[in-house]
Amino acid sequence: MTGKVLNNRYELVEKIGTGGMADVYKARCRVLKRWVAVKILKDEFVNDEEFLERFEREAYAAGSLNHPNIVSIYDVGRDDNIHYIVMEYVDGITLKDYIRQNGALPWEEAADIAISILSALHKAHRHNIIHRDIKPQNILLTSDNVPKVSDFGIARAATTATATRKIDTVGSVHYASPEQARGGYTDEKSDIYSVGVTLFEMVTGHVPFDADNPVTVALKQINDEPPKPSDFVPELPETIDNIILRAMRKSKSERYDSALQMIAELDHMKKGELGENYSNNWDTQFATRVIMNTEEEALAGKKDKKNKKDKKKDRKDSGKPKKSLGVAALYVVLLGAIIGALWLTYVHVIGPFIAT
Repeated sequence: MTGKVLNNRYELVEKIGTGGMADVYKARCRVLKRWVAVKILKDEFVNDEEFLERFEREAYAAGSLNHPNIVSIYDVGRDDNIHYIVMEYVDGITLKDYIRQNGALPWEEAADIAISILSALHKAHRHNIIHRDIKPQNILLTSDNVPKVSDFGIARAATTATATRKIDTVGSVHYASPEQARGGYTDEKSDIYSVGVTLFEMVTGHVPFDADNPVTVALKQINDEPPKPSDFVPELPETIDNIILRAMRKSKSERYDSALQMIAELDHMKKGELGENYSNNWDTQFATRVIMNTEEEALAGKKDKKNKKDKKKDRKDSGKPKKSLGVAALYVVLLGAIIGALWLTYVHVIGPFIAT
């Protein structure tokens, strides 16, 4: 296939990867004069019309995602019997290779990478797209060490009639959620489970479940509780243990409810706000967790936008009765600047606090 030019536009230069349903080539776009990656569907799938429709549908769905931590989709096409997707070319290595080269990563670095992955997933989940194959092999690190999630081309929109209901042959069982290993319905919490496994591997250099054959690994995903990461690396803080194990709960209802929630908790951990006495109890942690409004805020750790929204909310609610004497006194000051009519409306609420 090397040397072939697809639709007089994409010149295939070098095969750089292969997956369950496609081969990936580095290619030169003759029109825009830039390097791209071209994913070409394998021959065994080209006569399956249903699969071809799915292939194109997934490509268009992935093309709707624009995020700094997602490998961009540029084009989808067909040249004779060759079906392909054109993607952003990332000059870097996979997270899997990075772990192989460096061994277990410092937990701070691993947390930053996990936040980037979750930020990409948050974007996808907002578009009703589930990745279903999150693993270090599908995370690319650029030359500037920016993580980018690839292979959204095999994801499918959760709202389509063919929403995934069984484990795919292209999925990796070492990172598959229990429901995926059982052939059950997958959703955004399935992706969160896979992020937990990926984070486990980053901080330990090992996958939590392994065996000589994929069936045994799948059974472990379904039935066995994962070990603590600190069993492999004793110096890891207890908080990283708890975050990873929470993401990997067997029951979806006990995992993080969204990618943003896990981002927030990783962010708190990095700032030392969780402490060694952190509890995995869903209810208490959910009640106290600060949820950031955007993935950009989570990545940068900025609260300016949130603070502005909080101030607007305070002004909007300024006429509501308050139980706290301090809050009531503040509202008296604010109401003093309001016209007399409003003062008469609220004085019966604020008056008792003034008298004290």
